[in-house]
Amino acid sequence: MILLKLKFLKLKVYKSIEKFLNSKKIYRKLILIVLDYLFIYISWIIALIFAKDFNQIINIRSILFHFWSIQILALPIYILTNQYKPLTRFINTTSFYNIIARNTFLISLPILYLDIARFKKVELTFWLIFLFLILLFQIGYRFFIRDLINQLIKSKKTNTCKRAAIYKADFYGFQLSKLIQIEADYSVACFLDDSPSLIGNSINSIPIKNIKEFDNNIEKIDALIIPAGAGPIYKLKSLIEEFESKDINVLYLSPLKSIKDVNALKKFSTKIDQKEILGRPEIEPSKSLLEKSINNMVSVCITGAGGSIGSELCRQTILMRPKYLIMIDFCEYNLFKINQELEELNINETILIPKLVNAENELILEKIFKKYNVNIIFHAAAYKHVGIVEINPLEGLRNNLLATRSICRAAIKNNVKKMILVSSDKAVRPTNIMGGSKFLSELIVKEFSKENSYSTKFAIVRFGNVIDSSGSVIPIFREQIKNGGPITITHPDMERFFMTISEAVELVLQSSVLTKGGETFILDMGKPIKIIDIAKKMIHNSGLKIKEPNHKNGDIEIKIIGIRKGEKLKEELIINGNIVKTFHPLIYKAEENVFLERDVHNKINQIIDLSKELNEENALTYYEQIMDIYNSTL
Repeated sequence: MILLKLKFLKLKVYKSIEKFLNSKKIYRKLILIVLDYLFIYISWIIALIFAKDFNQIINIRSILFHFWSIQILALPIYILTNQYKPLTRFINTTSFYNIIARNTFLISLPILYLDIARFKKVELTFWLIFLFLILLFQIGYRFFIRDLINQLIKSKKTNTCKRAAIYKADFYGFQLSKLIQIEADYSVACFLDDSPSLIGNSINSIPIKNIKEFDNNIEKIDALIIPAGAGPIYKLKSLIEEFESKDINVLYLSPLKSIKDVNALKKFSTKIDQKEILGRPEIEPSKSLLEKSINNMVSVCITGAGGSIGSELCRQTILMRPKYLIMIDFCEYNLFKINQELEELNINETILIPKLVNAENELILEKIFKKYNVNIIFHAAAYKHVGIVEINPLEGLRNNLLATRSICRAAIKNNVKKMILVSSDKAVRPTNIMGGSKFLSELIVKEFSKENSYSTKFAIVRFGNVIDSSGSVIPIFREQIKNGGPITITHPDMERFFMTISEAVELVLQSSVLTKGGETFILDMGKPIKIIDIAKKMIHNSGLKIKEPNHKNGDIEIKIIGIRKGEKLKEELIINGNIVKTFHPLIYKAEENVFLERDVHNKINQIIDLSKELNEENALTYYEQIMDIYNSTL
């Protein structure tokens, strides 16, 4: 009978809290205001009783004046200092410190102008007791409401709630446990750690257990959750394999990302950070270099602004608040998207200029550079898809070469300080039209950089494949996994250098500071990665298994389809010569020895002219002649 009454009372309390949560904001605030004032009165009465018990002589008339002042001042001070803005459900220690500060100020005010200003004795003991009680009650009932609300949410989870363990009893694990218990369809059974000083303790009543002595027959967990801060996936490989061998799902989750995406909390997506695919930590930018590159006096132009690299250049550039950001792109939709995104980020500090312009058009470029007094150009506009350019060689050559030449000429005519060409590792010993067009684009830039009379400094930034750029293998693999496979790979030994988009863009921005004219900058990207290994990691991190002849019950098959025309098994970052260090420890300068006849540059101009005339046969003849000359020098 007593148990039934307790359950009924608990249900009644929960319903009252639920009603409180669903009430209008003004009603919730009014309840908190009433409670705060109620506890001010209660604290006053208790403080008087305590003061008498301490044999304190109290001047009742004097402290009544204080009390009336406090009643009048309390509400304005509370409202002006945002006492009722934090949601009680998510209230934290910062809110409690604010409560302490504003109540100390509230009680100090009448003491200052009623006692100290008039040289009267301060009833300090009484006021300290009064302050302590107000803080105890105001903070205490907020704690109580917060915990009741969270308990209500927790109790509403179904009995089928899965049990999970969190790897590492640290700050990240603690944050994640709070989010899981409030939002997700999991209950945290324990933390698993290998630190002897932590084992046997608990966090929020959740025990910390020794991961080396873990026994799932006892714990019966369905999932091991690894917070993103616990370390990169590649370092946790053996741990993941051990738990998956026991049929325990391993989930990799960032608390910060989960806060932004409620669905991620409920689904626990196993998609990991892009940089984890690299098998190395992401390279941090040099802040001192970035600060020197762009400021509010600089006008920046980015070509190909709607593309993968161009759009990230725009995002990172706008954070440095240039005077103008001119975005050039020939695709209306891509230009619209990046402009709309930047308008939301920008707080009227940078003037955004979206220009629907083909970067081949030298005359329009001249007008843009002159009108906005452009200081620096990042040339990222190019056709980059090997297969498509191979089918459309004339368009690939015309676009990539003509755009580069037009930008260089327009930059020189308008005394632009710097022009940075975004190049590719496919420009090194190219075996396809796309790589060849990038190599010839580099030659164009180097030719202009040789002329000492120009005030424009030219530089090239060369790097490998960029994760998640349009047409790269990772989004293709992701889509293939989503469709149930197979993942298609051209050759089991195919390998590439990889970097994240943010790394690539940081390199480009920082190289613009380092340039003195004519350099080819290269990032130390570590070791090349086999494409098949990326495919395997992506299958693994999607919670799936590889389907193989000896594992026919797997989920995704990896299919070898053969090397396509123009593809290389391995890419290189330097043609020949040496690489030398720069100010940045991870940015190098290539000192290459490519000696080509002067006639080569005339042939490049002829290719451009022939491509404009749609004379594909002769344009390709000149292209092949240049490549033959180039290959004969290596």
